[in-house]
Amino acid sequence: MFLDRREGSKLHKGSVLVGYDLGERCSQISYCIYGQEDVDTVATVVGTKQYNIPTMLCKRGGVNQWYYGKDAVKNANGENMFPVDGLLTAARQGEELELDGETFDPVALLTLFVKRSMALMNFIAPIEKIDAIMFTVDELDDRMVEILSLVSVNLGLKTSHIYFQSHTESFYSFMLHQQAELWYHQVMACE
Repeated sequence: MFLDRREGSKLHKGSVLVGYDLGERCSQISYCIYGQEDVDTVATVVGTKQYNIPTMLCKRGGVNQWYYGKDAVKNANGENMFPVDGLLTAARQGEELELDGETFDPVALLTLFVKRSMALMNFIAPIEKIDAIMFTVDELDDRMVEILSLVSVNLGLKTSHIYFQSHTESFYSFMLHQQAELWYHQVMACE
């Protein structure tokens, strides 16, 4: 995976490694156990192959009750509900969002989304037991590194193995770690 050749790595057999693909419309969480070859993606409904988590929050008016993902989508058009999508764009822009008569920091809302969605990992390992995490986003620039760094700190991760990459870097890394015979052919990424 992405950490096995890094100097100073204190990962050991059985360490839980997480890949969090944070997208504007939907996100996915994958994981592997260090020392095993299999990488699995977390299903939003146990026992299904529903892997996409809509990158969305929805606040119930008058109370501090938040829905994320599919529950946010389901409740977005309900009475007295305040949907928030475009979380990455809002965080990039850095302008506070007004919902239900209150203002919210967009990075804090993005952190809330990531924290809630990471709860899906509790069946594998609780967040404090994650040994390494890689956040992947469409475009990784200085502002996004700053945002993801804030998100990481606010998640309360107990690891210093926190990494960020773009989709392009991810694809490149994936191809480099394939069998050499595959390098001889032309490779194309489609999204």
